[in-house]
Amino acid sequence: MAAQRETAVIEGTAYWSKLNQKDEYSNKYQMDIGNLSEETKELLKENGVKLKNKDDDRGEFITARSKFTVQVMDSDKKPFDNETLIGNGSIVKARIAFNKTHPMVEKFGTSLYLNKVQITDLVKYGNEDSDFDDELA
Repeated sequence: MAAQRETAVIEGTAYWSKLNQKDEYSNKYQMDIGNLSEETKELLKENGVKLKNKDDDRGEFITARSKFTVQVMDSDKKPFDNETLIGNGSIVKARIAFNKTHPMVEKFGTSLYLNKVQITDLVKYGNEDSDFDDELA
């Protein structure tokens, strides 16, 4: 029987969510979570996670991935509509698991499995009001 991985629930802002289809580069379901609280950053660092920072809206952030479909729920903990795309800026809670034993842990730090996501404040992906394509014609 495999050892149970240590987990935590973190809260932050979702960016580049790929939960209804796998990311084309990693071939996994994934989400960046940024705008992390100081408490969350400390928890992650204590578990060997190296925070990323690209000097953009995300601030210090993490990327959590899963090769399996990720359970997503709304703020009432009801199943989330898989057809609704999660836009950058959505507020989420995520249950993550720490992978402290992968072969590249020394170089890249602890990696994170994405187990479950709750959307507490949805920003829908896309802007239906945009007529940008019309302006190109």
